[in-house]
Amino acid sequence: MINYLLPVLLYFACLIIIGEISARKKIKSLDDFLLAGREHGLFITSGSLLATVIGAGSTIGAAGAAYYVGISAAWYLLSASIGILILAFTLAKVLREISLYTIPEFIRKRYGQKAGYLASLLSIIALILFLAAQFYALGAIFHQLTGIPLKLATLIGATLVIFYTLRGGAWAVHLSDNLQLFIVILGMLLLCIIGLKYVEGFKAFNTPPLTTGFEEMRKSWFHPLERTTVNPWDIFALKSTVLGWIIMSTTWHLTMQSTAQRFLSAKDAKIAKKSCLISAFILIPISLSIALTGMIARILCPELPPAEGLSQGEALPALI
Repeated sequence: MINYLLPVLLYFACLIIIGEISARKKIKSLDDFLLAGREHGLFITSGSLLATVIGAGSTIGAAGAAYYVGISAAWYLLSASIGILILAFTLAKVLREISLYTIPEFIRKRYGQKAGYLASLLSIIALILFLAAQFYALGAIFHQLTGIPLKLATLIGATLVIFYTLRGGAWAVHLSDNLQLFIVILGMLLLCIIGLKYVEGFKAFNTPPLTTGFEEMRKSWFHPLERTTVNPWDIFALKSTVLGWIIMSTTWHLTMQSTAQRFLSAKDAKIAKKSCLISAFILIPISLSIALTGMIARILCPELPPAEGLSQGEALPALI
């Protein structure tokens, strides 16, 4: 456990240091705290936007879905690529040009005070649910790697995230976003390379082992909701769920403050648009690699429970 605990503690220490340095060196005004002074260039804006899109659902959740249905689970993040691409040609440039702070502020200016209040309320509800998923994911991985009880691990992780965010504002958040993005991409790449070595190549996916609770499906992949067999390489195996994810991601990224804050922090409207375009295309290989990790986990960790409730989130931590 100590071998796993040390890098986790080092990671948390880095977040605290980023928050403290940002607080002392960068935060001089409200603009600095909320939108990093609107100083970000293409690199940090794109990285922060990517890290915002790649959250608990698109890593732990998508890998868990891929454990049962194969490569089609990549659509959880591919759908975000579509949403970000639409955003690049619609609101990203417009909202940055008028230099707003929030999406509800835009709604208020466009549709009136009551619409602004309603947008604020809906945003708060959505962000609470969003944060709950992120904190659970952080706690789940912390718990798996260290053995600390899940509730305590979640509480520790949430406290540290809140601390460095309050200290360093948007600067701390966006810099840590880029650190996290690097870790996620490197981690997924290593998991895929090492995992494929362990399963002895792609041929292993043609005859996956039995999965607890679905013995009647024999050695087939299956749709976790409909209980129908699928081809692990069928990109549309999730059927209507794919369309649901596309609708969800598109509406999410066109309206959510967590996404808007990133491109609103860009130096100008052109960088805001370009960062969305870059993020949309980089998401494609990342989404496929995350799905592949779930498929590898199916081979190496066949004892996981059926795809019901929070149990779906066990595939990626188990593989790690």
